[in-house]
Amino acid sequence: MGNDVKIVTFTGASGSGKSSIAKELLKLENYRLVVSVTTRSSRESDLRGEYEYISQDNFSLRDERDAFLWKAAYAGNRYGTMKKSIDDALASSAISLMILVPEVVPLLRDYTGDDKVLSFFVQSPPVEILRRRMEARGDSGENIHKRLSMDVQWESAARSSIIPYVYISNDGSLDETVDVVRRYLR
Repeated sequence: MGNDVKIVTFTGASGSGKSSIAKELLKLENYRLVVSVTTRSSRESDLRGEYEYISQDNFSLRDERDAFLWKAAYAGNRYGTMKKSIDDALASSAISLMILVPEVVPLLRDYTGDDKVLSFFVQSPPVEILRRRMEARGDSGENIHKRLSMDVQWESAARSSIIPYVYISNDGSLDETVDVVRRYLR
């Protein structure tokens, strides 16, 4: 890894293990999360410090001030990452971690410069494993169906994208997967 990398991104299917990988890295020294904002309620599966939970009005106010690098709406909730959070990550001595949907990765890389970001794509395990993981975290049947169909599209888009993803799988032990990521970060 070049010395210039300040932000590591994880992209991949729901249930592929992105959050689990990030959670393990956060237990180690010199890793932190880039905080995003959302209007939804917190979930037990959210990583500690992953989101700032705000009202729709507060989100709109920040949006009017052009504070977001990216923003999206999903299932009646809004999500985004503020430019200041990215600037803080670039200024930090720690390696900052982000879990992103595919369409946000190019925006981040354009904002920071390609040499500042290392992007991992966590490949999907078999559908039955993904379904079990989503059920275990409490996703509804309808939500699971939507996410599984989105996941196929994401993986296809990643393969044809110009983003220099490092493809990893999380179908063995989590420790092995984290070790693979750490080798790239050395």
